[in-house]
Amino acid sequence: MSGCWKWAGLVLVALVGLTGCQRTVSVLYRTEPGGATIESESGYIGRGLGERRYAISKAAWRSGQRCVSTETVTARWISGARMQQSENICLPDDQGTILPYTVIRVLHRPDGAPDLTLDLDYASEVAKQEVAKQQAAAQEAAARAEEANAEARWERAHARRLRAEAELERVRRDDD
Repeated sequence: MSGCWKWAGLVLVALVGLTGCQRTVSVLYRTEPGGATIESESGYIGRGLGERRYAISKAAWRSGQRCVSTETVTARWISGARMQQSENICLPDDQGTILPYTVIRVLHRPDGAPDLTLDLDYASEVAKQEVAKQQAAAQEAAARAEEANAEARWERAHARRLRAEAELERVRRDDD
């Protein structure tokens, strides 16, 4: 086996080993209506959307336990309405070793909490701001791409100029 193939094999073994070590359950939290602050016992998760990962210990994994207990997650809307949630999440039996495992949890505003209109208006404003951010990022990416294209065109033109100057110099030498 050549040296390259040995290294490729070692890298593959290392990657497989690393992915096997990531025994996590990823929970994507989303609030309804959007815009609520999402926090857990360990800190801020996001506004309207966020993610928290929970590890399954090696010992639990070896013993066949494929469950995690989440932290208590609290969603707070601008009106003051709030809800809390914690749960035990278990991987399905057919999940095997395909990790990380991801679940989505929607944190619903409590029915009957006052000032629903305030929360809906705020969710709409947050969504507009997010769209504006995405549009600005897209415009920035387009500008960077155009700049890269212009630089590439300049490089090609510069290379053509250098070749033309070299050809001109060759012709002058031949004429002498």
